[in-house]
Amino acid sequence: MAAGDVGIVGGGLAAALLALALRQRGTAVRLIDDGDPSATALSYGVVPGWPLEPSPLGRLAAGAGRRWRELQRRHGDLGWRPRRRWPLPLSQVDTVRLAASLGPALAAAGVQTIRGRLIGLEPAGGSWHLELAGGEALEAGQVVLAAGAGCPALRGDLAAVLGVSWAGVLELPPLPSGAAYPLRLPSRFQRIGLEARSARLDQPEWVVDAGLVPWGEGGLLGQLSWIAPGAAATGGEPDRRRAEGWLREALAAAAAPLAALAAASGRYQQVPVAFCRDGPPLAGPLAAAGGAQGLWLFTGFRGGFAQVPVLAPPMAAAIAGDPQGSSEALAELARCGVLPALRVRG
Repeated sequence: MAAGDVGIVGGGLAAALLALALRQRGTAVRLIDDGDPSATALSYGVVPGWPLEPSPLGRLAAGAGRRWRELQRRHGDLGWRPRRRWPLPLSQVDTVRLAASLGPALAAAGVQTIRGRLIGLEPAGGSWHLELAGGEALEAGQVVLAAGAGCPALRGDLAAVLGVSWAGVLELPPLPSGAAYPLRLPSRFQRIGLEARSARLDQPEWVVDAGLVPWGEGGLLGQLSWIAPGAAATGGEPDRRRAEGWLREALAAAAAPLAALAAASGRYQQVPVAFCRDGPPLAGPLAAAGGAQGLWLFTGFRGGFAQVPVLAPPMAAAIAGDPQGSSEALAELARCGVLPALRVRG
């Protein structure tokens, strides 16, 4: 890795779409991916076409469908499809298709992926020294932490604002008829309230949002969100058998057709998920020891499939643009309320 490259730490949606946005600007990019399961793969992938909240970020995210369409024109089929039967504009990214397509799309765009776990990150004479498990060392002019739930372990000062939950879903097999599962979303997501009160928990707490989305040839059913008490909420994960029982019990009490699927055969999966306790994600420069420059955050997305595609272009412009372009991009990120500067205290 040359000193002028951008190193992006992460293997999920945020890291990948930012890498593509940087390559579109001609910037050399390396992805450092530890290969751990990503929350992206088990996401519902829903992209609302209306503002979910009356804020600059909410209004920007309402245009994410157009951004996905543009990404597919440039990089091929990434699994994004409009869902035309909904009364409101809605689209979805099939994350099975996305997982199969992202690797080739990144390679075709000239992004190099390095498999390894980052264990050390230090400024070194105007660049950054990255140490990977196994002894490999890399140099990068700038570094972006986009590792989701892995970010608090890389920077301890993130723990107060960036929490980690465990998300559990049921992977349903294909329907015998060959038809697609219907799309059913909760009227509201209880997960958001749990995240907001996470810093006040004195014992683990969980909620279930009953939903169903088509996923490859099968479907994803339900979403359990489990959070442990503590600043970083990273003290292990819930027992899988008990968590699956909680999920199925809640689904059995849901409305049709979800209740009928509560006892269906399916594989329970759970993954760690990063979230920002105060709501908006973290996208922008991060202060480093000694005033070192070139360290960035791109993580903590509450609705990643709507927020990441629209924030990746200004983030890329801020990292790799000329002085005027960088300044304008940082101003746009500031309007969206996502800059880490006033929220992360070193």
